[in-house]
Amino acid sequence: MERKKTKDFKNLNFNLKNEIFSFLQPKEIINYIFCVCKEFIFAVRNIKWFQILKENLRDLLLKASYEFSEMKELIELLINKGIAEKDIEYICLYLTLRKKKNHIILQLSKNTLFWCSQKNKSHFKNYLSNSNSIRELYIERNQFGYQTDLKFLEEALSINKSIHSLYLGSNDLLGEKILFLQKPLLFNKTIKSLYLDNNHLGHSEKSMLYLCEALKINDSIEILDLKNNGLHFKKNMEHIKEILKYNNSIKELYLEGNEIGNNETHLLYLKEGLENNSSLQLLNLHFNYIGLSEKNLQYLNEALQINNSIRILYLSLNMLENLENSMIYLKDAFKMNKTIITLDLRYNSLGLNPGNMIEIKEGLQNNNTIQRIDLRYNKLEKNIENFQYLREVQINNKLIDILGLEN
Repeated sequence: MERKKTKDFKNLNFNLKNEIFSFLQPKEIINYIFCVCKEFIFAVRNIKWFQILKENLRDLLLKASYEFSEMKELIELLINKGIAEKDIEYICLYLTLRKKKNHIILQLSKNTLFWCSQKNKSHFKNYLSNSNSIRELYIERNQFGYQTDLKFLEEALSINKSIHSLYLGSNDLLGEKILFLQKPLLFNKTIKSLYLDNNHLGHSEKSMLYLCEALKINDSIEILDLKNNGLHFKKNMEHIKEILKYNNSIKELYLEGNEIGNNETHLLYLKEGLENNSSLQLLNLHFNYIGLSEKNLQYLNEALQINNSIRILYLSLNMLENLENSMIYLKDAFKMNKTIITLDLRYNSLGLNPGNMIEIKEGLQNNNTIQRIDLRYNKLEKNIENFQYLREVQINNKLIDILGLEN
């Protein structure tokens, strides 16, 4: 069987390279492609030829819409190779006519798709407005920041009732550009996950303000990703406080890579937001320089003693080694908090000072809630006492899993 497949691929590759399709009619080309679909996909990935196929895209899409669900990979490959403006209407037609009812992922990232004419924007608007099968929509790296007309996308997302996850990362949504999301966030109740990472939102006074106004009212978003947005600038963390205070639906908040530890006021705003929030279950503060200041840890400590909803907390790569005994500021939080089950402290070099392990031991002594604490990449091997203190934690709590102790 393998020999036959290899032979088929070699023949196909030879035929493609020698452009025998140029002598065939469009229908013959399409039928041939369908007969050797998998081999064709593999060949297209490894050679530059597919111009003939692009020229007959409409016929291919129509046939795939009605007859062949296995053509999904081929269609996605063609779309990701780059969409010519004349092809957009055909692609929308294909997506509309597909008979498949299950979960569909539409990947339109890293494309100049939204620089097209008003006519073709209208095609996408009509398709997205009426689609009942798309569950995940990826439109990352499309340089929205340089666009002037996103009204079609705003209207489509406001009406769509099937999209659960919306990926908008790396689109430079500065200032008023992000306004196209306000209406969908107010009227669309099916979008549960919103990914806005790497959009430089913090570099504009208006971006986070507009987003905050919408999210304070929204009651459907459960996952909000704001990583790498420069939130340490201006009053952005004050807007995060307002979101946490008034939004009751967000369960996961990703703030990693925002350098909020550079200013103690940022952690104060975060503290005030967490103290008034009862819905957040996961908070990711990875790579935020929290260890630069004792005040940062004091504010975090106070917030965790009051907040009773967070179950998963990421504090990895936060320069906690910068303070002589950083864990002393979080010890009380370990003692008082009864909801956190997973704590990530990786990449903080806590093992350089055995005092940190003593504070962790004392903090966890009467804590039966935390089930997993990740201490990998903390240079625990630098002091043998580190392992002694952590093993004592495990003796007192048989259920706790300490990653990094195996070393």
